[in-house]
Amino acid sequence: MSLCINPNCQNTDNPDNLLRCQSCGSELLLEGCYRETRPIGQGGFAKVKIKQLLYGI
Repeated sequence: MSLCINPNCQNTDNPDNLLRCQSCGSELLLEGCYRETRPIGQGGFAKVKIKQLLYGI
């Protein structure tokens, strides 16, 4: 599962084989090589999520 990186997206869950969010159309890759895979936690000012490196830089 990949998570949309758009903070305003209403449905952030996407299959791993997509490059764009099914809900809002935003790119799913951060810096072209990182994919958000799951949230860790959330506070008053931030959300923390796990990023997976897809290939070397």
